[in-house]
Amino acid sequence: MRKRFLLSLAMGLVLGLSGTALANKSPERRKAMRDLSYEAQAQRAWSSPAAGDGEKKSSWVFIPEFHFSHHGNLKTTLNGSALKSDSGHSTVGSFTVIASKPFTDWFTLSFMYQYGYSNYDGGLLTPDIDGFGGSSDIDVTAHLMGFVSNFEFPTVGKIEFSLLMVWDIYDGAETIVYPGGATETRSVDQFDDRLISFLVWWDKDFPLAESWTIDPYLGWRSVHVVLKDMNDWQGAPGDYYSDSAWTHLLSGGVKLKYGAFPWGFTARVGANRRVTKNDVPGYASRAQAPGVVNLGWMTSWDRTVVSWGAGVSYVAPDVAVVELGYNGAAGADTNYHTLSLTLVVPF
Repeated sequence: MRKRFLLSLAMGLVLGLSGTALANKSPERRKAMRDLSYEAQAQRAWSSPAAGDGEKKSSWVFIPEFHFSHHGNLKTTLNGSALKSDSGHSTVGSFTVIASKPFTDWFTLSFMYQYGYSNYDGGLLTPDIDGFGGSSDIDVTAHLMGFVSNFEFPTVGKIEFSLLMVWDIYDGAETIVYPGGATETRSVDQFDDRLISFLVWWDKDFPLAESWTIDPYLGWRSVHVVLKDMNDWQGAPGDYYSDSAWTHLLSGGVKLKYGAFPWGFTARVGANRRVTKNDVPGYASRAQAPGVVNLGWMTSWDRTVVSWGAGVSYVAPDVAVVELGYNGAAGADTNYHTLSLTLVVPF
């Protein structure tokens, strides 16, 4: 009985929001790891429905963003173990810099770097047994860099490929509450991860009227994450190990765009489906549409989410494009919101 109790406890703790994985290292258990992390997508380059003549130019893109996510009380079963967590919320501030250069009328290559800082305050996944509980207070510092290539064809539409690498560094602690009221706190300062993300988008503009355009889009994302120096909750404090996992997601939706130079307006609705089945706890990103990523804790918990967004842009010819945007998403247990300001400067 005691062995079963300890095993159930360990399984809950190592699925905690710090990104700690299951201490059981079998292939079946690895599927339950948190396997998504920080990512952003390149915003549209210089040419846009509001850009007048549509001439492609090399450009710098600067994007400060603020992200907020919230989840309610959670219950799930991962690999046969019933788990629960209290509600929580996270905030993320990020700043992205993109250098974009068109090489031909149909091919543009961009390099991007992003810095982000996140805080989570909320529950901890523990066994779904009366008396268990927990809390988390965790910060994450993230660095992203990689390449984005855009291909644009009159008949096929626009195709975007991105290959990005991410480094996440954790700080803070998690506290478990045992039946009877005893508590234990462990630091997550030793934990970090490395992530490689491949993503492809397709979208195509279809004119509706002189100033109106409809733009359907589809996307696929594959993510491989390596988790390093995780707490081994089956061992003593200070025992760590590493592991890795894959996750795949599918996105689709439609944008409605209005352009009357120098102003442009967009509205969007879509959905995102995690193809892999197990719930994904912890800090993650969710790429919803071309140029749209929500960041925060539990953003990949719900297998399916509905997403939406709106934006307004202004073009100062040969000077800059400024865009203010909002993008949100919600599933059965989570919701998240992002405000962004995009500045595109030609060179």
